[in-house]
Amino acid sequence: IEGHEHHDPQLLAAMAEAQGIPAAAASDLRTAMVMAASIPDVPVLIAGSLYLVGEALRLNLQVPD
Repeated sequence: IEGHEHHDPQLLAAMAEAQGIPAAAASDLRTAMVMAASIPDVPVLIAGSLYLVGEALRLNLQVPD
């Protein structure tokens, strides 16, 4: 999310992989969501701030009332 601090996605993916958790990094949230949507029946974890989750919901047209 622009204007908010974050950890390097490549580093987080590498840490997950080191623990045996399949992971992939993306350059931005929109790209990550496209990547996730291309893999059917795989759970997606959005870990981060409420700003990140809110933006993911907005991009997925699932903004709560």
